[in-house]
Amino acid sequence: MQHIHDRSRSKPNPSQNQTKPDFYVIGDVQGCAEPLARLLAQIPAHADVWFCGDLINRGSDNLGVLRQVQALGSRARVILGNHDIHLLGVAAGVRAPGRSDTLDDILLSPDCEGWLNWLRQWPLAHFEHGILMVHAGVMPQWSLRQVLQHSHEARTILAGDDYIEHLKTLFGSSPNYWKNSLRGAERIRAKAVEKGLKGDAAAQTKALLAEKQPLEVVDEALIPALDIVGAKYEKGTLFLPQLLQAASAAQSAFEEIKNVIAQKGEGSASKGRIVIATVKGDVHDIGKNIVRVILENYGFEVIDLGRDVPVETVVNTVREKDVHLVGLSALMTTTLKSMEETIRALRDAKLDCKIMVGGAVLTPEYAKKIGADWYAKDAKQSADIAKEFFGV
Repeated sequence: MQHIHDRSRSKPNPSQNQTKPDFYVIGDVQGCAEPLARLLAQIPAHADVWFCGDLINRGSDNLGVLRQVQALGSRARVILGNHDIHLLGVAAGVRAPGRSDTLDDILLSPDCEGWLNWLRQWPLAHFEHGILMVHAGVMPQWSLRQVLQHSHEARTILAGDDYIEHLKTLFGSSPNYWKNSLRGAERIRAKAVEKGLKGDAAAQTKALLAEKQPLEVVDEALIPALDIVGAKYEKGTLFLPQLLQAASAAQSAFEEIKNVIAQKGEGSASKGRIVIATVKGDVHDIGKNIVRVILENYGFEVIDLGRDVPVETVVNTVREKDVHLVGLSALMTTTLKSMEETIRALRDAKLDCKIMVGGAVLTPEYAKKIGADWYAKDAKQSADIAKEFFGV
């Protein structure tokens, strides 16, 4: 709990006749309801109370704090702090709970949704009586006008119906800098894919395709961005919802690349038909999507079955579409068994097809052990295997 700052006790300026505003500022209550009650009891009933962020988390009675602040009605001015926004992320399932969190009384409350909606209405900055209130600080190069504009934008987003989608892009450690001048591959790497911004990723990819070939865009922008996302996920600094959001943004970029390839007529005459899939139980399809784009760029017809694909779906598709090359992907060690079962099912069905496999958890030795014909260490090698197989 931080100190109360009583503006009404400032020494009056004899040259001014206007009355000083009577308000108090309290910071970092953090779920400490009893101390807050004692503090509020000392504040005159007519005075406004400003809360400069982090109403909740760490103390034992978050609901008690929220109820006291809400009871102040129009006397309260609230801005959100990092712990308040953290709660919104945890409740939405896009942020992992911290070890020291004490948010269960809110999350398990029958009124949880109501309290979340109440928090979402508040801004990140408040300006009144010539005083700017923020929780931690602002960029030094921002003017007061810019601070309030950014606060208004964030408040509008958090209060909107699609705020969860924005929360998915909010949490993460990159980029650790931002420039409005970022464009092209650098912008895609620094923000669009890593932050899961589908519209931005598609727009920037489209602009980049006016200057570069599809494979150059993949190599210079998309793959580096996805490598960063994958590395963060492995380190535990980025979580599954963010990973899926990044994959969705990358998919929107891949669709732009696919459209350009189709418009150029590069995919009109198929050089061979290939089925690809992420195996049953595995929801990670970033690598598979890269493989698909590169294969299509080389003129192959790709039947993409998606992620978490049942064994029988792969077998039936290969049989019905008369496919002779199959690509299987797995990113999780727990789904390698599914990959092995898929390969075994294809063999047992006596289908005339070859199988290439790939994924971060695979090795050439393991690929051979489970009966695959090839191990592809990356998307480019998948294309090389396809060209060798089809003789193109």
